[in-house]
Amino acid sequence: MRIFQLVLSSILLFLFAVPAVGEIPLQLFTQNGFESHGFPDWVDARLAVNADRQLETQLFHELAISRLEDLLSGEPNSDGCLEATEHYVSEVNSPDRSSLAKAVADSSLIFKGRIIDRAFGFRWSEPGQVLEVEVVEELRGAAKHPRHFVFVPVARFPAGSFEICKTDDRYSRPPEVGEEVVLLVSSRRDTGEKLLRHQDATEMVFLYADGTVGYPIGWDHSSSPGETLVQKSDLLSFLSRLLS
Repeated sequence: MRIFQLVLSSILLFLFAVPAVGEIPLQLFTQNGFESHGFPDWVDARLAVNADRQLETQLFHELAISRLEDLLSGEPNSDGCLEATEHYVSEVNSPDRSSLAKAVADSSLIFKGRIIDRAFGFRWSEPGQVLEVEVVEELRGAAKHPRHFVFVPVARFPAGSFEICKTDDRYSRPPEVGEEVVLLVSSRRDTGEKLLRHQDATEMVFLYADGTVGYPIGWDHSSSPGETLVQKSDLLSFLSRLLS
């Protein structure tokens, strides 16, 4: 009986210690660890902000702390939301990814995936959500993991007694769990890590449950002059031809 109890306890400890499929860790790291400073690249909001709306500063680089504390100490709008808008990052000699065809040409890894989970929090100093994406079909290159994490800087989530409302006019509506995405990972950022180091909206195309497609706002997603790819089936067919 004693041996049985020990075995049962060991099994239960193992089950609770190992994250379930679709469970996103509260912290995510990459090899560079927030530009080689050793901090997490992603922190879940439940870990990052306490009930008094105070930032857990030990989890963030000093450059991120001031920006996040400014946000958390702000006045909420009439809807009870702390508003945050786009963060812009400038790159020297960045390639032209202003259309679907150009983004495909610049991408070394392209795959279709299914959203199996999501979590809300902060990537560096930017609020948003991380999607856990299960690889369904590789269209170019080989994904290094069966599931990847991708950050989308659009979300609404609790932060202490208020909510953070993060908007970004470059992105369409983020997909829900169960919907899909096509990820077009730039050759400059295809590091093979589980948390993809994407830079902007041109590295993801959302596939909604109703068969429509969510492109980066303002993107040229035509297959030929005057013919836009509105439906998921049209987009996937076009990508198949383009990549064959």
